Amino acid sequence: MHTDVNDIPIEKIKPTLLVSAAPDASLAKLAGLIHDRHIHRIVIVEDEKPTGIVTTSDILKAGKEGKVS
Repeated sequence: MHTDVNDIPIEKIKPTLLVSAAPDASLAKLAGLIHDRHIHRIVIVEDEKPTGIVTTSDILKAGKEGKVS
């Protein structure tokens, strides 16, 4: 029997681990966290409030554009 996706509570599918970093964290540090923790996004937090998300794709794009040394 198939369960309708509309019947699944979000708490059953949300990630249990949230990794965050400060806005001044280096891309190298973020890449290391993504690699070491086997995740694909990091929440950027400033003054205890989320201000953005950096994804694996963002880091790859920055590398391709020469923004990462």
